Amino acid sequence: MMDTYILLHRFPGKISLVLFLLSLLWPGIAVAASGNPAAVDGEPSRPCYAMVVEYDVPVTLRDGTTVAVDIYRPKASGRFPVLLEGSAYDKRCSTDIRMSTHTFFVPRGYVVIIWNVRGRFKSGGSFDMAALPGNDGWDMVEWAARQPWSNGKIGLVGKSYSGQILLHTAAARPPHLVCAMSALTGSDAWQWYYRGGAMEFGFSLYWGTVILGWDLAEKTLGNTPALQRWKNLLEMYLADQQTFADVIPLLDFKPAQIAPGVNLFATWASHPTADAYWKRLSPSSYFSRIEIPILHIGGWYDIFLDGTLNAFQELRQRAGAPLARRNQRLLLGPWHHSVPSYHGTRIGSVDYGPGLNQPGFNMMRLAFADYWLKDTRTPLYREDAPVSVFTMGRNCWRTAPSWPPAEAEPQVWYFHASARRKGESLNDGVLSQAGPAPAAPPQTYLYDPMNPTPTRGGSGLLLFPFGPDSLVDYGQQEQGPVDKRSLTFTSGPLAHDLLVSGAVSAHLSASSSAVDTDWVVRLCDVFPDGRSLNVVEGIQRARFRESASAPSLLQPGHIYDYTVRMSATEYLFRAGHRLRITVGSSSYPRWSRNLNVAAFPEQAVEWTVARNAIHVDAAHPSWVELPILSADAVACRHGKDAAPSGERGALPMEARPCPKPGGSEYPR
Repeated sequence: MMDTYILLHRFPGKISLVLFLLSLLWPGIAVAASGNPAAVDGEPSRPCYAMVVEYDVPVTLRDGTTVAVDIYRPKASGRFPVLLEGSAYDKRCSTDIRMSTHTFFVPRGYVVIIWNVRGRFKSGGSFDMAALPGNDGWDMVEWAARQPWSNGKIGLVGKSYSGQILLHTAAARPPHLVCAMSALTGSDAWQWYYRGGAMEFGFSLYWGTVILGWDLAEKTLGNTPALQRWKNLLEMYLADQQTFADVIPLLDFKPAQIAPGVNLFATWASHPTADAYWKRLSPSSYFSRIEIPILHIGGWYDIFLDGTLNAFQELRQRAGAPLARRNQRLLLGPWHHSVPSYHGTRIGSVDYGPGLNQPGFNMMRLAFADYWLKDTRTPLYREDAPVSVFTMGRNCWRTAPSWPPAEAEPQVWYFHASARRKGESLNDGVLSQAGPAPAAPPQTYLYDPMNPTPTRGGSGLLLFPFGPDSLVDYGQQEQGPVDKRSLTFTSGPLAHDLLVSGAVSAHLSASSSAVDTDWVVRLCDVFPDGRSLNVVEGIQRARFRESASAPSLLQPGHIYDYTVRMSATEYLFRAGHRLRITVGSSSYPRWSRNLNVAAFPEQAVEWTVARNAIHVDAAHPSWVELPILSADAVACRHGKDAAPSGERGALPMEARPCPKPGGSEYPR
């Protein structure tokens, strides 16, 4: 019945009627599920409307709570499709506002609406991280569908936490919701705050304390001396984050303590396992209820890349309707979580060249929106190629039918001890496809949690500098200072280009003198000039080696098998470059320091130094598994498929003649 509902309400007119009648005669028909049967070939929507803005429009939700809404719409009569973002941040600078959604889409005939969730800024009610926003999202979708400037076709947009609101709203199944564009967000709540069991410390600390905490403090404390005392404390923290964050236990972090019972960071740190608290908040728990096409946008250096990929893959299998299962799409670029990376070519220390912006981030989003909300199939929308991937190293886009690539072949590279030291790391080990030696000494090092190895680049977010070797910029960065403090295993110069496409994982035979410790593994590209740039990384907290919900401590000195899952990538290692695997036990402040004791690291009050070892003999081998594609078999998109970006230039002040919005008022 729900599939019939989607057909009749999302594709009105004779086509839907014919399909409906056919479905009664032949239940196996899947025409509508294969795509948008109403779509016709056409050109992308062009920028020809000026913009009208209405700020702080009040909208009343079903329980009487009033939320504040900003509306950006074309300065023209008629009805237009709507893009709707729910935000916990100031709606004047929400994630989609900072991605130029309003200035890009409104001139092209879309209405863009940003609403603040309850309890945030000018919206009434109480903000509760544990409260699911689905009902409020449902109310907002249906409100937007009833407005005189709306044609009743609603699409959701949202990045990061707004992406969480998007997924929960989609699971609520409002009748007028047609599609969504979800950017750089998670699907598993525990993995939002923890990776491999290790807390995403720098992100959680700053996000919970500063970004969400500021408005939360004002609403909780009001205009009182307590508010001013908290703001004074916060200013001191921001002036010296390293000193304030160097507290044991982490639960005592003072700036997060806004008021009794109001401490987001402590709440997250008090749930170190994948328990029911996280499951309830996880959009993946409700994927079977989602019945719309979604464009999933991920960044190779985004902190939530795994969540983006999981949502795409799981919804293709578990979504609640064939329409949704067969129309999930994926867009993967070299972006990190910060917005500027979407619009330039230099990300981290690498300039990816003009091909990164051909056709352009918003032009690729426009192709999806035009297809589902305007029934227009543009040259950028290929129904047979739902995946668009930017290949780093080759620095161009390609399309594919699926992700991860089905044709990728696993390739194993083993860790070896080295008899010759070069001084590049603690051991200067060797990485080779040759099997491990029958007998080889373990590669050992000391891990002192009071002197952790600093984070340099990668996929962290909202980090603070830690020590002289720290580098809080994101993406690919020189790893030399980290390599010197770590074990490394480095290949010889590659004879041919090597294209890694998919998720990378390391398999360690490892032991520790402690009852718990961390294993941090990083894949790097070593250039002929000696630069070592990070490609992908991961961490595994030892106590979570077997289960995310039932951790178990180590027997000191015992050798255990670990799988350290790194994020996915598509990266071309050029001939003459070398592969390098770096192994250590910290990347601080991205991940919380493991104190090597029985108490959970976020709650522990004691610590010890651990002697850790990676074993590399035939009886206890360690290796990295790389998914390899044939570099010659993967073609980049060229010529007519790479249209001009059209993203530069100011918003037109005067409207040019435009076609009237097509379609009748959406059925209600």
